[in-house]
Amino acid sequence: MDARCAAAPRPKVLVAEDDVVSARLIREILESKGIEVLAASDGGEALFLAASAVPDLLVLDVMMPVCDGFEVCRRVKEESRKAGRMVPVLLLTSLSQRDARLQGLALGADDYLTKPFHHAELWLRVQSLLATKHLFDEMARRYQSVERTSEHQRQLATFLVHDLKNPLIGLTASLELLERALKPVTPPAQVWVDEARQAAARMLEMINTMLDVYRLEEGELALPFEPIDAEALLRASAHECEAPAALKEMDLQVRVSPAGLTFDGDRSLLLRTLGNLLINAVCYSPRGRPIRLEAILDAAAGRVRVTVTDEAPRIYPEDRELIFRKFGRAATSDAMESPGHGLGLTFCRLAVTAHGGDIWVEEGPIGNCFILSLPIKPSA
Repeated sequence: MDARCAAAPRPKVLVAEDDVVSARLIREILESKGIEVLAASDGGEALFLAASAVPDLLVLDVMMPVCDGFEVCRRVKEESRKAGRMVPVLLLTSLSQRDARLQGLALGADDYLTKPFHHAELWLRVQSLLATKHLFDEMARRYQSVERTSEHQRQLATFLVHDLKNPLIGLTASLELLERALKPVTPPAQVWVDEARQAAARMLEMINTMLDVYRLEEGELALPFEPIDAEALLRASAHECEAPAALKEMDLQVRVSPAGLTFDGDRSLLLRTLGNLLINAVCYSPRGRPIRLEAILDAAAGRVRVTVTDEAPRIYPEDRELIFRKFGRAATSDAMESPGHGLGLTFCRLAVTAHGGDIWVEEGPIGNCFILSLPIKPSA
């Protein structure tokens, strides 16, 4: 560890592994690096320690008694988001099937490691996730501080977030060069390179969202309005969510009325907005349940009403405004928090407002119904 880590409190990692030999090995590896290790031998104990000890990272075996690693991951992610914290999760699995890995990632896992693993690989992944948590925590602290201070400090924080893009872009370029240098790339090495590239892309997307939130708030993001085919927009949004929806055996239903409905807007911004709403619906709706994406013309009002209807646990009425605020957290009817990482729905509201529209959530037939009301011809 470098000097900065040494000066900070020891990172606390919860290791949930029912195999005694594997648990001891992981503990020895992490403790040799100065990590404080909390041990759990089943899913129930892991949930208790995650709530009481508040670890910085969870290393979860997928196959455990009481409840498996997938369920522990889901619950811990729900509670951490509700509390406004980030708790990374690294899944350990002997499963080689792609679906098992995708299931963990869909539930919020940040990374996975297939057994048997090399000691160095475990440590590199733990290091990476702890660094990601540190970065997230620092960004959240700085943003909250900015909200309480002057515009000058706000601008400095924006510059900081912008500057975070540079090392990520450099990392992506380095991975490309590494891939070329290793050719022919062995299958295991290709998997590692691809995972690193995907992780960098997710981090870059988070940073770009924060920057867009700043720009939309300040009116600095110019919107190139153009005619948009409503059905094409909705089907493109559904297509981007096909993979996670297929993993949960969900049917994404698209309906537009009347046929040929068009309106003016920024297609890219609206595509991202609908993508945020759809992925939230997929993540928090039960397996096998449909999600409906509809666009209906309100000719009398001169507006288009776009809805995303899910079967997720209902958001309480008193929290339906809170979820659109920065880092807002809300409970639902079965103690689940509002979807997202604290900025997704803020971005959605700002994007819709920039079109002269409104966005809100209502109680749906079973779950929630997110509604976008957009003018057919936004004001310039």
